[in-house]
Amino acid sequence: MVTRTRPVAAMAVRSRSSSRTGTAYLLLVLCEVSWAQIFSFPFRRPETCDFNQYFDISALSCAPCGANQRRDALERRY
Repeated sequence: MVTRTRPVAAMAVRSRSSSRTGTAYLLLVLCEVSWAQIFSFPFRRPETCDFNQYFDISALSCAPCGANQRRDALERRY
């Protein structure tokens, strides 16, 4: 009776390397996802703007008022 041991061993090696490659790829993807969750940008609250600034909602920051502009006098300061 003849047994074929070499192809079986070669298949086992191939499946191990492919599982290692898959594991490495999965770890790489998970690391990239975790970096995406860490991303942040500085946020200023509207209450922190100075008297000659207004809160720009598109940039989520304080911006200087124009030459002939000023903040509303009735605006509450918390």
